[in-house]
Amino acid sequence: MKKKKYVGILVSNRRQQKRTLKIYQKYTTKNVVIFTFLPSSIKWDKKEILGIQYSNNQYRIKKFHFPEVIYNRYYGSKSTLFQRFEKVIGSNKCFNHRTRLNKQLIHELLNIPELNPYLPETLPFNEMNFEHLFNKYKTIYLKPSRGSGGKGVYRIEFDGSGEMGIAQHHFSPTIKTNDLSIIKNEISKIIGTKPYIIQQGISFMQYNGKNFDIRVLVQKNSTGLWQVTNLISRVAYEGYFNTSACEKIYSSEKILQAILPSDAVSGVIQSLHKISLKAAAHVEENGGFHMGELSVDFGIDHSWKPWIIEINGYPQKGIYKELDISEEVYKNPIQYALYLLS
Repeated sequence: MKKKKYVGILVSNRRQQKRTLKIYQKYTTKNVVIFTFLPSSIKWDKKEILGIQYSNNQYRIKKFHFPEVIYNRYYGSKSTLFQRFEKVIGSNKCFNHRTRLNKQLIHELLNIPELNPYLPETLPFNEMNFEHLFNKYKTIYLKPSRGSGGKGVYRIEFDGSGEMGIAQHHFSPTIKTNDLSIIKNEISKIIGTKPYIIQQGISFMQYNGKNFDIRVLVQKNSTGLWQVTNLISRVAYEGYFNTSACEKIYSSEKILQAILPSDAVSGVIQSLHKISLKAAAHVEENGGFHMGELSVDFGIDHSWKPWIIEINGYPQKGIYKELDISEEVYKNPIQYALYLLS
């Protein structure tokens, strides 16, 4: 009988332990045991982890030796934890090192000739950079350097009539003025000391008069190579620029077929695949991260050009269930873990 091998999935809280295990364990093989655990359940001195395993149709709390492979589904900054693990289980056995990515760092990593044309101009926030980009583009976005889900994102727009506005989530501004010093003062209150970036505003195409994005999920597979798993689109509520305030999920192909000439759709999709695969490989190789998955969010401008809005190191997976396309989304990370075991 073959000796059993173990894959540990690190999660953020106890509620996630059973939910995550229930989803992922169905994709393992007979001789590979999957368990979930929390950062607080690691006993470094004994090289043990108190985790949860699904066995004989029930969940069991057990002590495990350190697993051969660790898949990180903890959202937060735990890079030092993985450095400690790698000293014990090996340098290439923990994946998804970073789940909360720094937007400015990612922008700098992607700023290479093959990807630069698809990047909105992005600078770290300070007063000089703010004035420069606002004067240049008239519409800009302020984003927390390490934010997610559209939280803390603001749109600042000069409407051409002399008025400027600050808006959050919705296109309609909550503050309107013709005095730039008032805008700067409000931004200063909003941001405080938190690190922010400023990003060029781009006029994107809409679907039925609503903002949408294209999320390209890129994952490693059973051969250890990057692949595009799928493309989905979140359509925002009417009047919202923030697609995290999502009314409905569609396949991106359906959206593109509705807004582009039929002979342009396949070319745009091919470009999205190519850009996303290049971005994933380049971020991993040059960022010093060991990744197994990430998502690349795009907007499409009126000349059909894709623009990278952001890259997520912790792809939200519940959105795929709406389209009943979640099997590969969950299966691929386990396939990649099995590849690392071999």
